[in-house]
Amino acid sequence: MNKRILIGIVIIAAAIIGIKMFTTTVENAATDTTKDVLNNVVKANLKPVVAAIKNQQLCQSGADTQLQALGHEGQPLARSMAYIALAQESYLQGDNQKALVELQQSLDASGKKISPQQRDQLLKGLAKGAEELAAKRKQNGFNRNCQSL
Repeated sequence: MNKRILIGIVIIAAAIIGIKMFTTTVENAATDTTKDVLNNVVKANLKPVVAAIKNQQLCQSGADTQLQALGHEGQPLARSMAYIALAQESYLQGDNQKALVELQQSLDASGKKISPQQRDQLLKGLAKGAEELAAKRKQNGFNRNCQSL
């Protein structure tokens, strides 16, 4: 009887130790992933892209040219954001083919491979982003085509 209790205690202790080791490993992996993401964001220097997107929302001349230039240089995250902003503009203006090309450029800049289904979902998200851009322009006194209201 005592042998069975001792074996049971050893098994329970081993299970607890195993769970603790697994949990620690997962926590360390999550921490490393978070550090990698934060490092990428810090290295990206997003200020120029954010400023260009703000100019786009305010219908400033040259905003699209600035975004195109930013799409060709810099860190992947900044380049990807610039192309997404351009794709939203194209979608807003009704040029879906150009929006698809710019969306693909955004994906290429990020270096991520996605499935056709995921790409379709991103295109649907692009429509939502274009509507948000139109709303921002309306707040700033412009219509979709940057003409004063």
